[in-house]
Amino acid sequence: LPITRTNAKEKQIGFGLFLLTMVVTYMVYVFFDYKLEIPNYIDIFTSGIFFTAMWYMALKKIENWSLWILGDCIAVPLFAYRGLGMLSLQYFIFTIMAVMAYIQWRKILQHKT
Repeated sequence: LPITRTNAKEKQIGFGLFLLTMVVTYMVYVFFDYKLEIPNYIDIFTSGIFFTAMWYMALKKIENWSLWILGDCIAVPLFAYRGLGMLSLQYFIFTIMAVMAYIQWRKILQHKT
């Protein structure tokens, strides 16, 4: 597949996947009778972002990198807050990689037009 931008229909589907993923993740928390606190709601939100980013990545949509960057920027402090320093560092590195990939994909996309 060539690198492209999302159209209106794909954005709607992506938003639906985002919401569906958040609902499913929330239901998993509820099913296991887990006490939900603010970090858990942030985790639910980032799960929605990351799932949608994966779908866009599979379709080679440049917007996938924006979602990865957004999700990583939320995950880094979340993991640090939870005392998961190595995981926080890993997601910080993922953020740098996502920024680099976005720049590269944008160059490819601009070269095609």
